[in-house]
Amino acid sequence: MNLREHSGMSMDKLAEAMRTRGHKWTRVTVFNIEHGERMLKVQEAFDLLDSLGIDQESGMRIITSENEGKRRVRAEIREIHEGLD
Repeated sequence: MNLREHSGMSMDKLAEAMRTRGHKWTRVTVFNIEHGERMLKVQEAFDLLDSLGIDQESGMRIITSENEGKRRVRAEIREIHEGLD
């Protein structure tokens, strides 16, 4: 969502751009990906970055990076797991 909004593109425009690249995206697809309800496929990630005009190398680093929330959840799961051992 941050990448899309930073690029100034609406959900509808992004879905349209992805359809021109052969993906069956709708506004709902964009929403679901942005809210973690649907995984982003590798080829979709490359086409997404291209659609947004973002360099693929730096864009992939951003897309695949873990956010603070994910790090905390992983740490808590690890702590629970260690407690069970």
